[in-house]
This record gives sequence, structure tokens and C-alpha cells, in this order.
Amino acid sequence: MKKRIIMILTAASLMAVSGCGAAGISQEAKTAGAQTVAESEQVLVHAAEGADISALSDSTITVNGTGEIKCEPDMAEVMLAIETNEATVEEAQKKNAEETNAVLKTLSEEGIEETSIQTSDYSVYPRYDDFGEEITSYYVSTTLTVSDIPLGNVGKLLSACGRSGITEVRNVQYFYSGYDETYETALGEAVAAAEKKAAALSAASGKGLDGIVSITEGYQDTSFRYVYDNGEALYSAKEEAMDMGTGADIMPGEVTVKAEVTVIYKLK
Repeated sequence: MKKRIIMILTAASLMAVSGCGAAGISQEAKTAGAQTVAESEQVLVHAAEGADISALSDSTITVNGTGEIKCEPDMAEVMLAIETNEATVEEAQKKNAEETNAVLKTLSEEGIEETSIQTSDYSVYPRYDDFGEEITSYYVSTTLTVSDIPLGNVGKLLSACGRSGITEVRNVQYFYSGYDETYETALGEAVAAAEKKAAALSAASGKGLDGIVSITEGYQDTSFRYVYDNGEALYSAKEEAMDMGTGADIMPGEVTVKAEVTVIYKLK
């Protein structure tokens, strides 16, 4: 009985001592915690003001920058379909070949070189009656992809090809021949934007910038980048041709040349 009482008293004493130690540590933790919360709130305030924080450490700061420039396309690519439907395969193919040759002749007259014309699709298949049992005719389709067309000449070209036998314009895609130079300018704007963000963040942290550690280029969309390969003589011939008449109205709108960078700065 005496041993049990002694053990209980000893345990109680240990708990009391532990409680006193915990109370002392708790007070220090409260002070440190308050400082951490205050610093976190300061960073959050700057983030709320529009700063783009990718990473923030004692020695470096990482930011993203974007540059965008609006441009008007100056070149185009079109997909032209020539479709025929006849009682036999031979008749459908013969008629389709004749109409395709007529369109090719028109393209040549409009200043389009053979190197800018591609047969991108050729289809032949039967057509059936309403019950799907008997063949009623044969359908043949040739699709020509025509590239390297100055934008001002597209409407006239489509109208001329329409008179020559095309049955459908399946696609018109626009390109910008000044893409490379404009992208380089957009890259400069992206780096400048990144530096502005870094300056704001370093000021908020009470430190200054001490140079760039690294710059990484982001995703680049080159879908409307145009590279001219057929020579200045062809381009001049097309420009002259576009003043010889009017055609379908073409409205290309604008394209955006966009550059993205990630920059790591060293802090003082």
C-alpha cells in the first residue's frame, strides 16, 4: 500500500515539472509564431497586389514574365476541294481530273508556283440509295492545299478558282511573315516584366536584386509563323496580280505573338 502511494506521488511530481516546462516553451512559441504570421501576411499582401511568386527563398527569387504583341497576318494558305459525282468510277475520276486541271491552270495564271500547291487529299467512294442496298453513283474528291498567298490576293484567288470548278473552300489559315522579329521583341518585353515583378518582391522582402541567375524560355506557339521560301520574284508577281481585280471579302483579324520567360534573380 505504501509503495503504491509513493509511485502516485512521484508521477504527479513529474507531471507538474513537465507542465511548468511546457508553459515556458509555449510562451516562446507564441512570440515566434506571431512573427511568422506577420511575415506571411506581408507576403500575401504583395501577392494580392498582383505579384507573381513562383518561389521565394533567402538567396534567390523566381518570377514569370509575359510579353504580347498584336499583329496583322500578311500571308495565307487555303484548302480547295473539287468534287464530282457520276454514274461510274471512270466517269467521276475523268471529270474530277478535268476540273482539277482547270483549277491548277487558274492558280498558275494567278502567280502561284507548283511548289506552293499540294494534293492533300484524294477520295473515291460509292454512293448508295436510301435503303443502302444499291450503288447509285460514285463520288470523287480532290483537295488542293495552296500556300504562299499574300493576304491581299486571297479574295481574288478564291473567286477565280470558284469560276474554274472548285466546289468548296475547306479552310483558310493565316500567317505572319514578321513573326521572328516580333517574337524577339516580345521576349524582351517578357524579361522586362519579370524584372519589374522581381524588383517589387525584393523590395517587399527588404533585400535588393543582385543579378540574374538564369532565364528559361517558356512555351512558344509558332502555328502562324510564316517562312517564305519561293523567292522575291514570286512575291512581287503576286502583289501585282492582286491589283487586277476584286474578289471575296477576307477578314483575317489579328494574331498575338506571345513570349513567356521564367527568371531567377539573386538577392543581396
